[in-house]
Amino acid sequence: MGGELAKEYVDIPVNTSSLGAGTRSDYMSWTQGGNPAAFAADRDPLTGVFPGDFDGYIHTNKDKMDIDDETGYFSLEHMLEFSKLAVAFAVEQAGWSDKHTRGDDNKKLAW
Repeated sequence: MGGELAKEYVDIPVNTSSLGAGTRSDYMSWTQGGNPAAFAADRDPLTGVFPGDFDGYIHTNKDKMDIDDETGYFSLEHMLEFSKLAVAFAVEQAGWSDKHTRGDDNKKLAW
């Protein structure tokens, strides 16, 4: 699902893969509990030695917005694309429909 959403809603190249059972990530406890979840990364986490070919600053004290040098940087434009993907995922999971009307706002939700 994530790959299709990314290709539809973001304006950067998209590649999809699956992380193995031995991989540790926050989303895995959600999927193990039966909840839809996804993992998005700026690079392929399956290549190279842990942490793959991620930006070398990830999860270090240099993992900041003000980094701008030859070894790593923070891009607001790139973060915008990740934000668009997060919103698309939330909307898709909520079952949003373009057929919604204001009259639907008064309906009681069955939880």
